[in-house]
Amino acid sequence: MQVHGPSMLPTFNLTNEIVLLDRISTRHGNVGPNDVVILQSPEIPKTFVTKRNIGVEDDDVTYLVDPRNSDVAETLAI
Repeated sequence: MQVHGPSMLPTFNLTNEIVLLDRISTRHGNVGPNDVVILQSPEIPKTFVTKRNIGVEDDDVTYLVDPRNSDVAETLAI
């Protein structure tokens, strides 16, 4: 899989980093905070997206709603 874009810095470079995948870890519930996961895009089902996990069950996660245009934050209970 190729990864591109600034959201994965500093783990991956900005341009087309090649990533090897491991499907076994997720079957055993071993995904934790700051792990990188690959999942099917909800918007374009034929594509996969790379995301960094920021929380696990029973965590409260606070995030900026629109980080480029405001400082409004929301908190989710996971």
